Amino acid sequence: MTQTGYRVLLVDDHPIFLKGLRGELEYAPDIVVVDDAGNAEDAVASVERHRPDVVVMDLRIPLSPGADPVMCGPDAIRRITEVAPESKVLVLSMHEELEHVLAAVKAGAHGYLRKEEKELVQAVRTVAEGKMVLDERVGRALLTMPAAAAGGELPFNLTRSEYKTLLLVVRGLTNAQIADEITLSGKTVANRVVDIQNKLQVRSRQELVDKARQHGIGATPE
Repeated sequence: MTQTGYRVLLVDDHPIFLKGLRGELEYAPDIVVVDDAGNAEDAVASVERHRPDVVVMDLRIPLSPGADPVMCGPDAIRRITEVAPESKVLVLSMHEELEHVLAAVKAGAHGYLRKEEKELVQAVRTVAEGKMVLDERVGRALLTMPAAAAGGELPFNLTRSEYKTLLLVVRGLTNAQIADEITLSGKTVANRVVDIQNKLQVRSRQELVDKARQHGIGATPE
C-alpha cells in the first residue's frame, strides 16, 4: 500500500464490466486502479510495469489480444506470482465450480469471489494485507468437499479434522472463530493448530498460512 492507497490492476475481457468495476473500486478512498487489461499477456506485462498490490481478475480471458477467451486464469496467476510475488491475486469470476476454485488457489490466488459478490472493496483490502478471501458459498462447498476430490491423499499426513482446521486458519479465522465453526473448545482448537504447525514444520501462524498456500491447500474433507 502506498500513500495514495491500495494499487489495483483489473483483468477482464468485457470493457463495460471493467468500467463498472473501476468505478466501484475507485469510489473507495483507499483504492487506486492503476491499469486494466483484457487478456493474460497484457495482464502479466502490466503487473511487471505497475507492481500492483492486488490483481482482480477473471479466470476465463483471452491469452493474447484478439484471441478467444479460454480458461487460462490459473496459468496467468502463476505467471503473475512469478514476476511479482508481492502482488496478490483476487479472482472475480462467474465460474464457481470447485475444480476452478482449486486450480486458482493452487496457482497462487489469495481469494476467489463470484462476480455478484457485494463485498469486493473489503475483499481487495483483505487480500492486499495477505489474508485469504473466499466467497461464502464457495467456502462452504470447499469445507464439505471429499478429500479425494481435492486431489487424493491429504498432504503432510494431516488428519481430516486437521485439514478442515487448516483451511479455516488459511481463511483468516481466529481460534475462537474456528471453535464456533466446528463446535470444539478453544483449547482443543489451539492444540490442534500447534499439531498442524508441527506437521508442516513451521513456527508461527503466518508461516503456517504461507506454507499451506504454497502447497495449494484449498479444500478440506468432511
